[in-house]
Amino acid sequence: MSTKPLVIVESPSKAGTIEKYLGGEYEVLASVGHIKDLPDKELAVDIERDFHSTWIVPPRKKAVVQRLKEAAQKADAIYLATDPDREGEAIAAHVAAELPDKPHYRVRFHEITRKAVQEALAHPEEIDEHLVNAQLARRVLDRLVGYLISPQLWRTLRSWLKLDQDSGLSAGRVQSATLRLLVDRERERLRFRTARFFDLEATLQAGAKDSFTATLIQVGGKRVATGKDFDAQTGRPKSSQVVVLNETDAQALQARLLPLPWTLDRKEVQPKSVRPRPPYTTSTLQQDAARRFGSSARVMRLAQQLYEAGFISYMR
Repeated sequence: MSTKPLVIVESPSKAGTIEKYLGGEYEVLASVGHIKDLPDKELAVDIERDFHSTWIVPPRKKAVVQRLKEAAQKADAIYLATDPDREGEAIAAHVAAELPDKPHYRVRFHEITRKAVQEALAHPEEIDEHLVNAQLARRVLDRLVGYLISPQLWRTLRSWLKLDQDSGLSAGRVQSATLRLLVDRERERLRFRTARFFDLEATLQAGAKDSFTATLIQVGGKRVATGKDFDAQTGRPKSSQVVVLNETDAQALQARLLPLPWTLDRKEVQPKSVRPRPPYTTSTLQQDAARRFGSSARVMRLAQQLYEAGFISYMR
């Protein structure tokens, strides 16, 4: 009977890379993502009982779980090496709950290199229950939003969009909240009242080459109003301590100021440092991908593949 330690990761491609680094001293298997979920055909969340939820091994994952159980039965130790994030922590906890009662350890590495993997195995940790609960709460919220709001979509949008009864139309935790933000923003836009105001700018020449643009900021000891000084819902100034210039006022000031001598009272020079941009985080990678390519989904898939092959550190 084999007594090799068992290492469980999330993806088969990652399993192959790690097994190569460990040189046959460990058996490495993949859970292929989550092995447990809420049942498909029911809410499975009891709102009246402190959101008690029911988690099962879906039929599509039973063969994977059985393979992990058989390998764990032969192993002398089990290392849960799922991704070092909230999802990975929940996968590790669910896998541990399904395996035989043997010593199991949580290992985390943020890059798939020989050194990082061996270092993590040499210093195992425990499952972080806070991260596990965070992921479970997120999934429960997904379920509550999907089951309780989606029927509203079916009733209100299906006929309007001329969708058939089998078409997929569901609310999501992120999409529903985003829709609410859009609605609130649109209502704010409809309440917005415009305000008309003027200011003055002068292009000044100092010597043969030096020129700069000056902006009028104060008249009679009071600051000249800018857009931020107006109430968006009334169009009126928020304070009486600013001067609101109309077109007549601005033209009168222009006529008065043009013939006067102009004096440069003070010149300030401020140093400015330019530094290289920091390495990508998940959010900055997604933002740059959306800005450059119009979508971040493909970039995130490529980043996951690069991580699993050991070329970059974990991008989450």
